[in-house]
Amino acid sequence: MASSGNRGDNSHVTRWGSEPFTRGAFSYAAPQTGAARKTLSAPLGERLWFAGEAVHETMWGTVAGAWESGERAAEAAIGKKSG
Repeated sequence: MASSGNRGDNSHVTRWGSEPFTRGAFSYAAPQTGAARKTLSAPLGERLWFAGEAVHETMWGTVAGAWESGERAAEAAIGKKSG
């Protein structure tokens, strides 16, 4: 992983194409922060919805979590468009 470049910032940026041993990344919630996933999945201004394994409350880190959160975000967006 490469550092984000900001001193004092504990985030990292993955370089999927240049990390020959990893070829991916995963998410995890630190102890006592699992509820943040619900906050991360909240729509932004009822115009932008977020999805992916990182925002699923119970199936984080899985393809199933990514799929389900994607379906929920799509259904929410379609509901806003047609409603």
